[in-house]
Amino acid sequence: MTSHSAKYWQRAGTLLAAVGGAIVLTIPSLAAAHLPPSCPESWNPPAVIIPPAGYKTEPGTNPNSGQNPDGFFELNSSDGHDLRCFDGCPAGFGGAEPAEDGGTGFEFGTFADGTHVKYTEANGKDPAVQKMAGNNGGGNGRAVEVDWHFWGQGDLWICDAVDPSICTCCRVSPPPR
Repeated sequence: MTSHSAKYWQRAGTLLAAVGGAIVLTIPSLAAAHLPPSCPESWNPPAVIIPPAGYKTEPGTNPNSGQNPDGFFELNSSDGHDLRCFDGCPAGFGGAEPAEDGGTGFEFGTFADGTHVKYTEANGKDPAVQKMAGNNGGGNGRAVEVDWHFWGQGDLWICDAVDPSICTCCRVSPPPR
């Protein structure tokens, strides 16, 4: 091998190592940035228990019970962004067609990552949001662990406030339970 070809391969190897390192450093950050929000089952108002009613919490392993029939959720973002919350999940994202789901598309508002909510599917009632009863922001009630109570006509749809194309459907059982 000539000194000219040795230098060529040395430069090519250095370039490939640099590009490979950039790819390795870039791919995990892109993947993490595109994880959808989540809404795991959460505490009941006085934070005594996580109600055992959903299909993931024992003994509530009935697959027909919905994701979380008690409706206590923690709203989580994979990247710390705030979350926008809506009444009703669109088809293809865990919800039914809007006419079947009954969701109105009403926006409950934008809430911080880690907010605890109670979601009630109240067909026939106008969608609404208010501070959780007993909490009222003063911390003197028993519902201090649940921040907000939402009423909607479909399931709860949560989207990243920065990238609204990244969303999750939080399902509850329609009444009667």
